[in-house]
Amino acid sequence: ALNYVITQIPPPPRLLVTGCSAGAYGSWLWTQWISKQYQDRGIGNNTTKIFQMGDSGMGIVTDSFLSESFSTWNFFEGGFPQFIVPPSYESQVGNKNITGITLAMLYEWGALYF
Repeated sequence: ALNYVITQIPPPPRLLVTGCSAGAYGSWLWTQWISKQYQDRGIGNNTTKIFQMGDSGMGIVTDSFLSESFSTWNFFEGGFPQFIVPPSYESQVGNKNITGITLAMLYEWGALYF
């Protein structure tokens, strides 16, 4: 579906990716991939501004949430956008060790990459 949208629909000036509750995490994840697709294909001469809004997903996040939920969701099994990870964290994330990595860091990595 994403390939169809990117190849068949003219690039919009703005694109919003959003999700609620657990979908807020998915919206962050897909924003990275959608942004990369637009960037890699040079679509819209990089004029499409992509925004992400996660509603009710951040809440109170404990260490156990990150270690248990992300693994249950297979977060690192092909869906995680490894390309945004700074070199200083590549081996840690590559080993699926997210101890000390916060959601704020993930958002920052995505913002800095693009």
